[in-house]
Amino acid sequence: MKKHVGRPSNEEIRSEKNKKILIVGIIIVAILAVVGVFEIGNFSNLMGNSVANDSEYTCDSGYTLRKKSNGYECYRELTEKAYRIGDVDRDNKITTSDATLVREYVSGIKLLDDYQILLGDVDGDGATTITDFSLLNNYAVEYRAGSSAPINKIGNYICRAGYKKFRSYCKKDDIIAAKKKNSNNISNENNGKIIYGDVNSDGIVNVTDKTILSGYISDIAGYELNEAELKAADLNLDGKVNISDYTILEGYFEGEITELPHPSQLFGDINFDGLVDVTDQTLLDLYVGNSTKNNLSDAQKHVADLNLDGLVDATDQTIMQQYINGSITKLPYIK
Repeated sequence: MKKHVGRPSNEEIRSEKNKKILIVGIIIVAILAVVGVFEIGNFSNLMGNSVANDSEYTCDSGYTLRKKSNGYECYRELTEKAYRIGDVDRDNKITTSDATLVREYVSGIKLLDDYQILLGDVDGDGATTITDFSLLNNYAVEYRAGSSAPINKIGNYICRAGYKKFRSYCKKDDIIAAKKKNSNNISNENNGKIIYGDVNSDGIVNVTDKTILSGYISDIAGYELNEAELKAADLNLDGKVNISDYTILEGYFEGEITELPHPSQLFGDINFDGLVDVTDQTLLDLYVGNSTKNNLSDAQKHVADLNLDGLVDATDQTIMQQYINGSITKLPYIK
């Protein structure tokens, strides 16, 4: 006698169908995770939120947006001329002037940037010393006399750290994080506060900033700075960006300087007597009260701008009062 097998119930059919849908869904998620399109654990995508696309991100001027496996980044290609070992002053000639620069550097008379130090290391021992001066000076003298025989590594093209040589040029990719549009991010600032030393506006101070600052000071193409970056690079707060700021940043990395910025002037000392006291407070009060009658020189205005907002006003008066009565212990005062 045959056993009668009944039709499955509607509930059993739905249960079996749901199992199949679940299995298919798991397979799809696994495939997408492998190719990097879907991140496991990002349940917002399962809830119907759109996956971020290039219309949601932006880059600073000069950078190009590109997709990574896990998001977006901004990049630009930095290109600069390659120089020959021995051409310390980067004038495309190897002369006794280059040897003189090395001698002055070794004697502590002149400062050289990282690239110049590399160009001055003609014996390739990793340091620029008096030996390099002797070799370079001999080469320059012989070259001038008509002999062009190479000495050690002199005459070979070389790139600064982080760059790769491409024919007679040096190239590298400069990569920073992409920014979300309408996120109210301020380039090089954190809630309106400048990050001093962060020359490339990536939110941190590292050796990349040192390289960029060196390139800017040396007037190398590709190392131009915008207004916010110039503010971040003015580490001694003198209103200029030059070798003094590079020296401060170098000291910061070597641990000789523990805090940035590192002012070269005594802020608040409006009468330049080496003190910040009630006399300076009086000069500031008079100027804010009537700037036409009680004018200050540009240098005085610079040290009177106690919160570095580009103005000399009632806010600076308050900061001065707080400094003199001891409630503020350091100038300039940046919240």
